[in-house]
Amino acid sequence: MPKGALEIEAKAASPDFRYIVGYVSTQTVMREFLWKNGVFQYLSSQDSVAWSVNDSGKAVGETLSDSVTSCAVIWSDGKERRLFPDDASSRAQGVDNAGNVFGVRVTRQPAGENAWRAYTCRNDGSIRYLDYLDYLDAADPKSNILYHASNQKGQLALYQTDNIDGYQRSLLWNGKSAQDLPSPQKGKRCLPRSMNETGDVVGTYFPDSSTTVPVLWKNRIPALMRLPRPLVGEAVGINDRGGIIGNASLRSYGYPPFLIREDGFEDIKKYRETPFLIQDGTFYSLNDLVINKADIRRTVQISRTGVILADGFVGKERHAFLLKPIMPK
Repeated sequence: MPKGALEIEAKAASPDFRYIVGYVSTQTVMREFLWKNGVFQYLSSQDSVAWSVNDSGKAVGETLSDSVTSCAVIWSDGKERRLFPDDASSRAQGVDNAGNVFGVRVTRQPAGENAWRAYTCRNDGSIRYLDYLDYLDAADPKSNILYHASNQKGQLALYQTDNIDGYQRSLLWNGKSAQDLPSPQKGKRCLPRSMNETGDVVGTYFPDSSTTVPVLWKNRIPALMRLPRPLVGEAVGINDRGGIIGNASLRSYGYPPFLIREDGFEDIKKYRETPFLIQDGTFYSLNDLVINKADIRRTVQISRTGVILADGFVGKERHAFLLKPIMPK
């Protein structure tokens, strides 16, 4: 952990996992960092967060100009550049290896309302907003279109929500149009979180107000991934080999400190935070696979080869980790 840091949180790794970005909190500011092969550096002196990085080390994120306004930024070759010149809130949340940037920005709609709109900024600087006119059926222009994930083929996982009537849906953008990522149950909310190069998407399904279940869309068909009881959780990453990572916990903090089973009592402190890996249909708690003294609390991303970017603790200090799971025989 860098000198003076109180907390470090990883946000993303490049596809080849040579670069890692995130933020470091100190007593006075929150600053983004770039890590390459063991060398740690800050990218800016302002309050800022880096959200994504590509294989050439180009990082994107946002600077926080005040408590409510943020500005999308790009860090490349030691320089920082704002993506938009005005003061409207914006975020840069993804960048591919071609240099294209993806994110969201507050825009004024024809009816006069402000709404978040997903955008793509190509390497040549041209910007396209993914608004309701792009869809097969016209959505309410007051709704927000939010970016959530992308792959190197230009596919985007989006989320649409309306501030007025609560209308919500998940979408898969293929570069020309968007198609629904349907919910396992009509009328229930789903949230996409990550996607791989074949277009498989993982995320979270909300069957009720206190339950979350990991969901996988393969060819846009949803399938739930059941977790061991009493866990609930979400899937946050998937690679091309079908490895899925996520984070689980207890349904609520109202549970007593034990679980009543048919054969007696079981301490459930170990269930408080359970980062997991699902490989070939088998569920693994990552802390059962870790062979050192690290306490893994959150998974972030999984590489093509199965290396996992995660956060956790060594003693009382919070760290970011690169994990290569050793699967039980």
